[in-house]
Amino acid sequence: MKEPDSEVGKQARTSPPVRITVRVDRLIFWLAALCVLIELAFVFLDFGVNYSRWSTLGPMRRMFNITREDSLASWFGVSQTLLAACTLWFLVAVQSAARVSRPKRVGWWILAGFFTYLAADDGAEIHERLGSAFGRLQERAQESQIASGFWSRIYDWFPSYEWQIVCLPVFLLLGFFMLAFLWRELKTRRSRLTLLIAVGLMAVAVGLDFVEGLEPDHQWNLHQRLTEVVDLSAYTEAQFDEEPFESVRHFSKSLEEFMEMLSMTLLWLILIAHLARIAPRLDLHLQLDPDHD
Repeated sequence: MKEPDSEVGKQARTSPPVRITVRVDRLIFWLAALCVLIELAFVFLDFGVNYSRWSTLGPMRRMFNITREDSLASWFGVSQTLLAACTLWFLVAVQSAARVSRPKRVGWWILAGFFTYLAADDGAEIHERLGSAFGRLQERAQESQIASGFWSRIYDWFPSYEWQIVCLPVFLLLGFFMLAFLWRELKTRRSRLTLLIAVGLMAVAVGLDFVEGLEPDHQWNLHQRLTEVVDLSAYTEAQFDEEPFESVRHFSKSLEEFMEMLSMTLLWLILIAHLARIAPRLDLHLQLDPDHD
């Protein structure tokens, strides 16, 4: 004997379809304006509240310190990267439903997985911890006098952070893949130009991170060279109560973080625009088991 329909099942069949119209051009404009304003605000608050000591309370200064992993800026960066990853997973679903070629689907899967990892990495400092672990292993090997292999020689030669030895080659490979793949997928000149700007910003940010990890007396340390060319001592001591080198190094980190956030903003927006371009109308059905109460 057929059981009577539940109230949920009846409502699902009798409810009119819900239609939501999104003006993607307006959405992208307001998202871009909001994200850039927030990112500039983080730079300003770091300059004022944190480094200029507008607040004498340590917890408040740490909250607005753009270079800390437990700051508001870090939370915003992780959230933005995760939203970009979610957009990519939605693109994966759309491309799978459209039955595009397997290589194209695999490409979107790779990018979605990569951005998901980046969100986790930003939140948990994965690449920094891997670099630190690599450095500890090399130090132990040197103490045991068994450090004579390839990685030991690279560790001794490389002048900056250890994570760049371990993770940067993989990041570069995936970055080149992203650039090539999205260049083929994005059809408009504006999207391609935005992609180039985003990748360029990320490349400059990595370069700044490399300089940050150098010893002060290293010949490639641009922070030290700048303090030797320009006398900043009077300003930095009066404004920040810090040595010129430490001030230049901090604001180089601030610029690096701003570039990373802006780069992710641009990438997220071109992904939203691409989603709207390939699927201007989405027919989404949410199915419930009729017996589900």
